[in-house]
Amino acid sequence: PSNNKKINLVYDITKLNSEKNVVLIYTLTGQQVFKTTLQNNTGFYNKKIDVSSLSEGIYILKFISGDSMVTKKIILK
Repeated sequence: PSNNKKINLVYDITKLNSEKNVVLIYTLTGQQVFKTTLQNNTGFYNKKIDVSSLSEGIYILKFISGDSMVTKKIILK
């Protein structure tokens, strides 16, 4: 759970498949409420994402890089 409405996203860019890496956040009903494109750096990358504009609740975060996608449930408090 995120108490300060900031998400710390850590990923290894050397294993990704695209120059454009996108983070999307959806409500549980499927409405997209956030989108950002991340820079393509080599090695491990640590990005803080400010989602303070979102209300408290449960969301679905999707990280897309080329043909690869990771989906995680996030809880904002």
